[in-house]
Amino acid sequence: GLSDYDIQAPIAVIEAAGGIVTDWRGGPAHHGGRAVAAAGRAQHDAALEVLAKVAP
Repeated sequence: GLSDYDIQAPIAVIEAAGGIVTDWRGGPAHHGGRAVAAAGRAQHDAALEVLAKVAP
């Protein structure tokens, strides 16, 4: 998993460009852990759907 300092700067850049960053359950990722980043809502929702099937 990522530390908070590993993810906070990329979150700012990705979100400023219109992307979405959350943890694998769709919650905030700014504290680190497992993160998923996507260019838009459709890609993000699809990624979370796949992760829900394979991740505990």
